[in-house]
Amino acid sequence: MRIFNLILFFTLSWSYTQETVITVDGEKLTLNDGSSFISQFDSILVGNGEFGGIVAIIDMDSSSEVLINYEIHNDYKIIDEILFQKESGVNIAVLQQLFSNLTKAHSYNSAQTIVKELRTGYPFIPSNIHLNYGLMNNDRLGVLVNFKPEFNSHFSGIAGAGRQDDRGWDIAGEVDIHLENTWRTANITDLVWKRNGDESQYILFKHEEPYLAGLPFGAKLELIQDLRNREYVYTNSSGAFSVQLGQRGKWYFGGGKESIKPTAYGISMGIQPSKAQTFTIEYFSDGRNDRWLPTKGFFLNMKTHIGRVIETKQKNNLVAQLQFHIEEFLSISERTALRFKFWNGLVLDNENHVGQKIRYGGMNTFRGYQEDIFTSDMINIISLDMLFTPTEQLQIFSFGDMSMPTIPMSVGFGLRQLTANSVMEVSFGWPVDEAFSAGKVHVKFTSLLD
Repeated sequence: MRIFNLILFFTLSWSYTQETVITVDGEKLTLNDGSSFISQFDSILVGNGEFGGIVAIIDMDSSSEVLINYEIHNDYKIIDEILFQKESGVNIAVLQQLFSNLTKAHSYNSAQTIVKELRTGYPFIPSNIHLNYGLMNNDRLGVLVNFKPEFNSHFSGIAGAGRQDDRGWDIAGEVDIHLENTWRTANITDLVWKRNGDESQYILFKHEEPYLAGLPFGAKLELIQDLRNREYVYTNSSGAFSVQLGQRGKWYFGGGKESIKPTAYGISMGIQPSKAQTFTIEYFSDGRNDRWLPTKGFFLNMKTHIGRVIETKQKNNLVAQLQFHIEEFLSISERTALRFKFWNGLVLDNENHVGQKIRYGGMNTFRGYQEDIFTSDMINIISLDMLFTPTEQLQIFSFGDMSMPTIPMSVGFGLRQLTANSVMEVSFGWPVDEAFSAGKVHVKFTSLLD
């Protein structure tokens, strides 16, 4: 089935036996094979016209060289129905909600733009997605979405090692289990366990459904327990709804409860217990061209966290946290690119509670330093990476991380290697005010499960 009505008033015998010259809106096209007329007109309409466009004859010259003149008339129409192939591996009801914005498409270009922007909120949608258009019953315009989702379940581990002042080695580690589409709903489940020395432990469980059954929004549940330096235990249980507002990315709106309970050792240091009711807003947009070895695109994750702290003396105080994570890639050549990363955070807390401060340092935030070694109520980390990607499976990089305004800059180098079953990242960095031998080695191994 074709989308468009073509009004072709010329003699077919001429088309097959003579060279035919046609013009469409003044542009001359020469065709030697009569069977290619329809595909030629379809291409013109799809590429330049609105859905529902018509190519109509305006003049025909019956001389020895057949000359036919046409013009395009656009009849504004949008997509009426979205269809999917069953082998996509995702429930059709979820896909219908996910691609629902396609019903706003009025042309080939607008449909491609909608899909491209949809990928920023759902990275499992591949860049080579194919859309097939056709007329259905009662002149309804349908689109068949043909794609194979790129789900990326994986198991990863991070290890960090560095010498301390006593010349001993301190080792930190992290285990991350990430599962996608386990229930054919494009869901995401994360389980993270982190160990930093002998006295700190972090556990996170998070589950997200992009769309609840029959509803135009999704939901996310998150549970955190964090033991810090044998001083206190931070817990946070929260939930949020996810929606698409506009075309790019997705928004989360939710709330929860958090508490800080000092240990006996923490009480002896003067740490006070705290409880809070919280409200959160988050925005996520991922337009990078690759999950593991990106070289192009833009990434943005913004979080706002506001809580009403309830003290034991019934004194209420507000606490607010704001975090930005921005990455942008600039291509220098076919295999070389620059990555700019900005990771900023701010905490407003009248009580200046240590449990509310931002912790950073290590592979994911400030390379060349021990994991989560720094604590602050304001951070501004700027990173610049020079990326060289000689093959699709290997990326070599050098980097510089800078925190404004007090912590010495760190520099280093590393590589990322992608295979069919795993991803390995190794980096070495050191603060510029210390000797090379005082640097930190960071190793991250990811086992691909899909």
